[in-house]
Amino acid sequence: MTAFATTNHANVHRWAISGAVVVLVHGAIAASVMTWRNITVPWQPSGPVVIDLAPAPAAPAGASNWARASSRSTAELIVAALAALPFSS
Repeated sequence: MTAFATTNHANVHRWAISGAVVVLVHGAIAASVMTWRNITVPWQPSGPVVIDLAPAPAAPAGASNWARASSRSTAELIVAALAALPFSS
């Protein structure tokens, strides 16, 4: 390979310095990325968040089947939902 065969010492010196600079810059970037987490202060979670909600209003006397859903099983709710669909037979 004649691409690396040069007789000019200035070219070899310039390429060697350029290569060393590139290697050092890459090393500095890698070192800064690896120590990046150590520099930052760890996040401390604050106390618990408490949200006070108003109680839900009571259902009116003529409420639908969905208002009484808490006392029904999942299977009963699915059957009631499917029966309420307009295309069910």
